[in-house]
Amino acid sequence: MNRPEKNPFAKATFNLTEQGKIYQNDRTLYDVLKAEAVTLDAEAERQKHTRTLFQFNELDRAAQIKFIQGGGIVE
Repeated sequence: MNRPEKNPFAKATFNLTEQGKIYQNDRTLYDVLKAEAVTLDAEAERQKHTRTLFQFNELDRAAQIKFIQGGGIVE
């Protein structure tokens, strides 16, 4: 089976039907995609809490302090 364009195990592109098809046709690909989804989900979560230096500098002083004290959590 060909590798899908989007990972059906990742939270952003979760697709149970596609997972089942892959499981039936290619167990190795199934295991690889499942493991990769953990990394994709962690990266997506990290990006939620990340700002570029430009974005950070655009925040007012109080927002910068709140961002730093909050462990980089973006609201």
